[in-house]
Amino acid sequence: MDEDLLQATTLKPKRKGALRPLRFLRDEKSGGVLFLFSNPAETISADDKEWVFETRMGPMEVKTKFTAKDMRYLGKLAI
Repeated sequence: MDEDLLQATTLKPKRKGALRPLRFLRDEKSGGVLFLFSNPAETISADDKEWVFETRMGPMEVKTKFTAKDMRYLGKLAI
């Protein structure tokens, strides 16, 4: 199941190839999942304005779009 979740999850800047998470952490108490991606500084920049996160957990599919502006921390792009 864990490998399936990693394979079903992507983070993709518009018009570029998708990134896959290296691993994920599951909060047993809340059931929340945190996906950890490698540092894509060589391939992704703040110029990639629109992003799409997708995952599938069993019958549930999650897809959301967001902007690079939403991913800034202390003025820098942070994924």
